[in-house]
Amino acid sequence: MMNDIRGLLAPEDVRIAVPARCRRDLLAALAAHAARSFDLDEATLLDKLSEREKLGSTGIGRGIALPHGKADVDRVCGVLFALQRPIDFDAVDDSPVDIAFLLVAPEGDDAGHLKALSRVARRLRVEEVAAGIRSARSAEAVHALFTQPDAAEAA
Repeated sequence: MMNDIRGLLAPEDVRIAVPARCRRDLLAALAAHAARSFDLDEATLLDKLSEREKLGSTGIGRGIALPHGKADVDRVCGVLFALQRPIDFDAVDDSPVDIAFLLVAPEGDDAGHLKALSRVARRLRVEEVAAGIRSARSAEAVHALFTQPDAAEAA
């Protein structure tokens, strides 16, 4: 279904040097961007993301967070932020977060949602990808790096 990670992230949904002081700031900025990009209600999306965080941090370690939620979208889509400076996110490894990928899935699409989460997590855990995102000078460079086929897909 979602074998191609490129379908998750449009170039205009990548931002670098995003300022955030805390997890709440970051979630609010992600929700605001997603609301504009995907024509969603910002407050409702922020509530969903905040409720999900109460179940346990989506900080998956190595400076990466994968906040996610369901909304009135027709496909799984995402927003990728590289932060100006790392923030505390209560991640599983206690390391501060400086890369956040918001994943928004259609209501009722559990399989697509989980498959996309897994693909994004695997992609961002590739050290060269994470390091490249952190050092990128443009959102275009981040998008190109994130969406390039990996070795397994290219074979």
